[in-house]
Amino acid sequence: MLTSSRPDDRSSTLETVLEMAARRQLSAEHLAMAARKRVEAGDQSLGRLSRAMALVAYEGHLDCVWPVLTALVVTSSKQQRLPAGTSELLATCTEFWESIPVDHRTTATAQDFAVAVQRLAGAKTATKTALEAKRLASQMDLMR
Repeated sequence: MLTSSRPDDRSSTLETVLEMAARRQLSAEHLAMAARKRVEAGDQSLGRLSRAMALVAYEGHLDCVWPVLTALVVTSSKQQRLPAGTSELLATCTEFWESIPVDHRTTATAQDFAVAVQRLAGAKTATKTALEAKRLASQMDLMR
């Protein structure tokens, strides 16, 4: 429902997600798995999902949504055709990168994320997605 085309559905679902996060009942792992499966199934609402995850992060729950954002970048980078909204997802990651504790930047999951960002940044195109990936890669000190 976070990606529904109906704003009322997204709003009420976001309220529920925020309440679950505040009560520490929101599983980042399960949320990331559900988001990953949506992308793998061809869901084209990545931009809406990125915006929803950003709103949850703004409310102080970045720890709940960062695994979702990184899983989405990894999954999107493996798609034959990048999902619509990938540039917005990368911009969201760039916005939050400096807020991620250093010890969370070195896990195996973070390594997959770094490889995905490098893959997207290495694209020989001037698309918005490639430019956002290069911006994020630069912020992550991956540009060499």
